[in-house]
Amino acid sequence: AVLSTCNRFEVYYAATDAREAMARVTEYLAERGGLSVSTLRSNLFMLSGDDAVWHLMRVAGGLDSLVVGEGQILSQVRQCHIHS
Repeated sequence: AVLSTCNRFEVYYAATDAREAMARVTEYLAERGGLSVSTLRSNLFMLSGDDAVWHLMRVAGGLDSLVVGEGQILSQVRQCHIHS
């Protein structure tokens, strides 16, 4: 699932082999953006497991927004979930 807002682009995925999936997602994004994988990886913020869930809850609650408590992000998270 892709969550894209005015100041963030996040990719959420579930996989049996998390490392392989992360490598494939990173390669895809690097190719799509015309960047080397190493350049892209140095600019990524990667979380997994409970840390990723906690982050998403903070995002959905507007606690990780430029404007704390912004309500629009919850709708964007909902749309991301619906389309995933």
